[in-house]
Amino acid sequence: MKKILYLVILSVVLIISTPISVLAFSSSVLSAPRNEIRLASIPKSTIVSPDKVWTIEFSKNVDQKSVKKNITLWKYNKKSNKWSKFNIKPTVFGKKVLINHTSLYPDGQYQIRVSKNIRSVNKENLSEDFVFNFTVETM
Repeated sequence: MKKILYLVILSVVLIISTPISVLAFSSSVLSAPRNEIRLASIPKSTIVSPDKVWTIEFSKNVDQKSVKKNITLWKYNKKSNKWSKFNIKPTVFGKKVLINHTSLYPDGQYQIRVSKNIRSVNKENLSEDFVFNFTVETM
């Protein structure tokens, strides 16, 4: 029963969170050769609520094992002037990856880092690393 409820909630999240077209990172990503995986869409928002669930879409189905270590979330600490890694639970649904934080995001500056070591299920790598910056503000 819990598993079904979890899948229903994730389905609703997928329907609600609509991915946005690729922002202008580089033309090499948009015109990547067919034997490479590429980002098809990335998040658009830069100021988000503490319960934000991120959706990243790739051009091909993504290998779950490669996602675990290659999509990371970092929070900036103003006092130490350093980035600290946060725990996330990336979940793969074919071409889409949902990024859930294990709790609400505290206010502050964050980065989602997507490594070029992400692989498709056919063992094709992402063409380059991506970093997406965002800010959490309690409304």
